[in-house]
Amino acid sequence: MVCVLTEFQNFRTSEKRKYVGTEAKVEALLKVLCEKGPLSLSSLAEEVAKMLNMKVSTVRSAIVKIVNDLISLGVLKEVGTDRFGSRLIDFTPKGFFVLQRLRNFPREYVFKLVKRKVPELIDYVEFTFIVWDANEIIEEAIAEWLGIKLEIPKESILNKIKVIAHSANYEPHLPDDWYAEPLKDFMLSKIAEIIEDRIATLPYGYPNKNEAEEFFQYIIEQAKKKQLINVLKETLNKVEDDIYNEIKGLELILKFLNNVKKSI
Repeated sequence: MVCVLTEFQNFRTSEKRKYVGTEAKVEALLKVLCEKGPLSLSSLAEEVAKMLNMKVSTVRSAIVKIVNDLISLGVLKEVGTDRFGSRLIDFTPKGFFVLQRLRNFPREYVFKLVKRKVPELIDYVEFTFIVWDANEIIEEAIAEWLGIKLEIPKESILNKIKVIAHSANYEPHLPDDWYAEPLKDFMLSKIAEIIEDRIATLPYGYPNKNEAEEFFQYIIEQAKKKQLINVLKETLNKVEDDIYNEIKGLELILKFLNNVKKSI
């Protein structure tokens, strides 16, 4: 009996000492913060160690470095101190933008973050994922029709975060703080962009009409299933507004060209 217990203890010790790479630590840190933030660095290290079945002393230095890297990218920020005076770390809206776009990052953790920060936007986040899924399905169908194999380049999670965070710097309407209305408007504009890109090819005929129909069929089915029809209608209104504004712009250009022709 003693031997069995000793073997079990040795097994647990070896498990605690197993090597875990940076990828797993970054993902664990993101998951922990989504669910339990804001947290101090010591609490973060404890939670990540628990999630990865490691010793706190083994992960502490890595967690400090990862947090500092993510703060420098604008993904995380200090949001105050706890009762011991330790700085508290949490996501920025830019970090939310990054998490949404991280392929293979579990969506349930994105929902946990939104429920914690701006619960009134849950439906908009869910609808965003529906539109992305619809777009991905169509892209894969087009690639198959063209005989092209779509491959996602293998990159480290930190590199992916850096690329997405850099692209976020060029999003002029991305809010700096967790205000529901500006964030909702931003999300609607990004969803509208995807829809506008998908229907922009309609004037060019087959197979674009079929693609657009399949795209919207998927979105409508999922929106009905998840009771998000109101969000769908709100998005389509945004798309219509964008198109009308574009038409007005084109009309101004045509008017300008006509004036130029008259002056010749």
